Amino acid sequence: TNNSIERIANSFSIDFSKFDPMLSNMEQAPSSEERREARLEVHVLHAIRQALMMKALALAGQLPTVSRRHESSVVDIMTLIQTMQIGEAVALLCEIFPASREEEVTLADLNEPGHMTGNPANGYDQLHADVIKPLEKIDCMMHQLTLAICQAYGAYG
Repeated sequence: TNNSIERIANSFSIDFSKFDPMLSNMEQAPSSEERREARLEVHVLHAIRQALMMKALALAGQLPTVSRRHESSVVDIMTLIQTMQIGEAVALLCEIFPASREEEVTLADLNEPGHMTGNPANGYDQLHADVIKPLEKIDCMMHQLTLAICQAYGAYG
């Protein structure tokens, strides 16, 4: 909840305010200005990551309702996105809302005319363009950002 996040942020602020003076008493420690400058790039990476999280949630808000036959709901998809399992959400969305096919090979033997005859593009192309593809791109960028943040802390492997 928001309250929990505020308490954690306050704890970090208190710890940080105690850490800075302690570090300044050490010999050969960088100045607080140098430490601040060194942290800016990581702060920018975190800010970009948070913006991507918000964009993913905003895109998920554009999802249409999902039929019960898929054994998933929009809430399930939103939960996947909220827990940053965006790749899994994209896979599920692609299953529920398939893109258009080049040709309707599986229905080629049917002779009964339907209400959308002559148009093999009976998929959810607009939903793919507006929501699913951007979510897929966000997922890739989140992976790259996570790697960059880990490397900024020297966490390799």
